[in-house]
Amino acid sequence: MSVSSVEGTINLAKNQGMAPEFESCHAYAVFPSITSVAIGIGGKGGTGEVFLKDGTKLGDATYAVGTLGGFGAENIKQIVFLENAEATQKFTSGKFELKYDYHATIGGASAGVAVGTTTGAQGNAGDGGSHGVAYVNGVKVVAITSKGLYICGPIAGGAFAELGAGKYMFTPISA
Repeated sequence: MSVSSVEGTINLAKNQGMAPEFESCHAYAVFPSITSVAIGIGGKGGTGEVFLKDGTKLGDATYAVGTLGGFGAENIKQIVFLENAEATQKFTSGKFELKYDYHATIGGASAGVAVGTTTGAQGNAGDGGSHGVAYVNGVKVVAITSKGLYICGPIAGGAFAELGAGKYMFTPISA
């Protein structure tokens, strides 16, 4: 992964009003590119890096989940803020999962969406800031819309579904 893409994502987030998040968190994971592709059935995933608040790299991370009910393709940048040592330990132990329900992206804009998570809060920073998203269980996830056309929402007989919770897998730096 390109250092410039990670640094670029951090700088973009800070320029959109999230500098205080980086200063107040214990650690954070940066995913410069999470791609979603679906025609009814699909998936999304990306790779990132995990850092302590002071910028010390802890390791690499990947995110992956299957989806049911979406249509199109999109690319977002995502930052996972970890509020304290306990949340950081949980994220880096491979026990972190995330679910959210509906969203729509057209071009570089993203519509606000009802969100539910299993271990964290998620918001969209497409127009700056973290939109008042609070930490839930020590975790706050912010997405910065990049580009694409992607809509996911209710499907016949039920709601958009991720096929299991999204999994974040962590690989520490080799000693």
